[in-house]
Amino acid sequence: MRNEPSKQIVAKFRIDHKDREFKLALKGRGTSVLGSAQGDHVTAYGLIERGIKRAVEGIIINDNDAMTVDPRPQRSRLYDFLSAISILDGNDRNELYSQVTPFLQSYNSQRFKLTEIRKMEQDLKSEGNNLNSMEAQLAELEGIVQKNPKNSKLKNIQTELSNQLVKQIESYSLRLNRFEEDKDRKLQRNYYLICTTLSDIAEVILTFYNHIPKTTFLRIPGYAPEGNEGTRVQNALNNLSKIEKDLEEYSPNHSLTQHGVGLVADNLWQLFHYPKIKGSGALLEHAEATRKLSRRAIARTNDLDDLILVASRHLHIAFAAFPLIGSCGERELVAKQFTTTLTDSWKINKNISIKLSNKVTNELKDLSNKMSSNHYTSTREHNDHCSSAEGKRSAPNSRKK
Repeated sequence: MRNEPSKQIVAKFRIDHKDREFKLALKGRGTSVLGSAQGDHVTAYGLIERGIKRAVEGIIINDNDAMTVDPRPQRSRLYDFLSAISILDGNDRNELYSQVTPFLQSYNSQRFKLTEIRKMEQDLKSEGNNLNSMEAQLAELEGIVQKNPKNSKLKNIQTELSNQLVKQIESYSLRLNRFEEDKDRKLQRNYYLICTTLSDIAEVILTFYNHIPKTTFLRIPGYAPEGNEGTRVQNALNNLSKIEKDLEEYSPNHSLTQHGVGLVADNLWQLFHYPKIKGSGALLEHAEATRKLSRRAIARTNDLDDLILVASRHLHIAFAAFPLIGSCGERELVAKQFTTTLTDSWKINKNISIKLSNKVTNELKDLSNKMSSNHYTSTREHNDHCSSAEGKRSAPNSRKK
């Protein structure tokens, strides 16, 4: 199987119980189209990781969500990023979906469902109402006894009813406490299932992405990323996060200023690595080394069609990882400014640069359309197996205070 999950990728989620939010830790990168080697990624691997983290760490769990185990509407962020990645290998989106769906199926079959406690809640509620009714009857009887103090029969009935009520209240309280304890245990199990399910899905997405052709290439001597790549990538990701936060807090229409467009494009450029290779000798040596390394790997070229492909993919991934930026009205301006920087670095003449920029923009639109038309939530796998939430949970204790 092409995208067999690699044990080298370990994704672990935990729940921050203070804020009831998911936190994700990723270790390892697994295999790639180059086999065990990673090579030079066109799009910084950190951007992919950030996309997955942002897709799940915004999920906030409350009791009702855990019962239904469908953290909505935040769960849609995961489906959006999953859909964005699934279309990148051209025509095999169902492969990623078919790998993710079994995890969601398993989760839905194991999770503690709201319907399982509805009957218990209803029974407890009915019993509480009966106890309230008995208390009202006893109070009424006490009034009658006070008016008929010498009626021993009424006193005996009052005593018997009072004793019976005390026993039933004790029994009711015990069952209510047991119900709450059992429910808490099942909630904790649901939390665990959410974490393990999302961990498995994260590993599958990363492994799938690693095996998409032309996402990474064998390093060519003399063309390694410049400077401290880790620091540069982290700074760019932090800058984009701040820009998106500012969009959310200070821009009602989520619009970028001209300066903001430039900042976004510049930071996206810091996350991209696809230099023009000088000299046919270097390319020939690289092609031979790539062929020897892996039968599935594809060698670098200076072909402009390849350049258009990797540039549009990069922008598509970035907009999926930072959805507020990706949905702003200036995304096309961002794409054009990014492409201008790219063509300048390749020293492409103006006429060809304009045509290339238009092709990148059109390819980016095409990717967005494919993502929308083949969105995970529209697939049969999702509709059949990922059931929606079952409704809100009501408190079972109907006893009067």
